[in-house]
Amino acid sequence: MISLQAQGDGPVSMVMAECNHHRDLRGIIRLADPSDRPQGRGVGELLGKGIMAITIEPERGERYQGVVPMDSDSLAHCLEHYFLQSEQLKTRLWFATGEKACTGLMLQALPTQKHADPDENREHWETLGTLASTVTPEELLDLPHADLLYRLFNEYQLRLFEPGKLRFKCSCSRERSANALFSLGRDEVELLLEEQGGKIDIDCQFCNQHYVFTAADVETLLGDQRLH
Repeated sequence: MISLQAQGDGPVSMVMAECNHHRDLRGIIRLADPSDRPQGRGVGELLGKGIMAITIEPERGERYQGVVPMDSDSLAHCLEHYFLQSEQLKTRLWFATGEKACTGLMLQALPTQKHADPDENREHWETLGTLASTVTPEELLDLPHADLLYRLFNEYQLRLFEPGKLRFKCSCSRERSANALFSLGRDEVELLLEEQGGKIDIDCQFCNQHYVFTAADVETLLGDQRLH
């Protein structure tokens, strides 16, 4: 699982998106004023000053998180900064958005090999970056990927992988909501039941799924932490 979260003091207080190895996606945007519809181009205008965190949770191994300041008005530049600072990988990104689609191009240097020639690597990186910088938003949005890559890098040998479909799928469930309640402990749950009139409503902010837990549900859930 990989997730990106950015928070700031602008009209958009938070954006978050995540994707797992099954290519399941979900995301959310929070506004400082829910009635507002902010207009702007770039993270500087929309998010203001803040930070961006990228979290990687592998199936095996430790969870890793890298945090960088949002010191650019370009999301691409913020992500490039993250890869250079947290992964020590040279990275270039180009994004384009239309009315019904968004797309991007990512150019990233592989970790340096022991016997690689640094001057040759540097020359290749500069040449590829120069070629990729000629791409236009219209080309990114309209051209098939194979045509776009050939147009940019026809002097290089290319290897294309089969494309994979992405889909929206939320990972929320009644079980996960119940686990969240259990982690609060008896005192907090009792307070929630009292505040919400004898039942607890939990709404998923990603997919709007609604879960209801009655006092009897919670009493069963808590087990040894039985309610008074």
